[in-house]
Amino acid sequence: MMKIKKRIFIAIVILLCIMIGGYYYILKKKAVYNGEKLFLNNIKAGTKNQALGFNDGMVKFEGYNFESFNDKRVINITNNKTNSLREVLNRPNVFINFWYKGCGGCELEMPEIQKFYEKYNNKIQFVIISNDEPENVQKYIKKNEFTMPFYVFKNDTFPVGIKIFPTSHLIINNKTQFIYAGVGYFDNDGFNQYIDSVLVK
Repeated sequence: MMKIKKRIFIAIVILLCIMIGGYYYILKKKAVYNGEKLFLNNIKAGTKNQALGFNDGMVKFEGYNFESFNDKRVINITNNKTNSLREVLNRPNVFINFWYKGCGGCELEMPEIQKFYEKYNNKIQFVIISNDEPENVQKYIKKNEFTMPFYVFKNDTFPVGIKIFPTSHLIINNKTQFIYAGVGYFDNDGFNQYIDSVLVK
């Protein structure tokens, strides 16, 4: 009798664990879906999006543009070549992401940017750029098996005006299509459709 009761008790515990796990799984899936939807709506609206984890309202980018710093020198981590940022960005379609190692949000979205890169690297110039030491970025790339082009600023300093990380830009024909400050959902069908609609053919 005791064995039967014990087995029933164990079965109930297992069932409860499954139910609780399923509940949290559904909540997580719903949160991701809502996050992707909000991300895409903000992108389509050209919203300067609120960064996740910040409480200072909408991120303001008045007067913030690449002309103010695109002559800064950057180092390509893959081939160790140094160029001006202007030269690196000299293509019709450019996606640029500002990040730094140790930034939780930056590292959270990096695998999604990698998938985005794998789908669009033949159409878009990707510039993943930080102010970290080149050796540290190399280790980070190797550890995570990233194949995107990573760059670092030669003098280890971000340009004035970049205050929230991660921040991503899509530039089409030298015109900023969107600025997204916060963790993005760069690997979803809705975003891919949006990208296809705005790219220079």
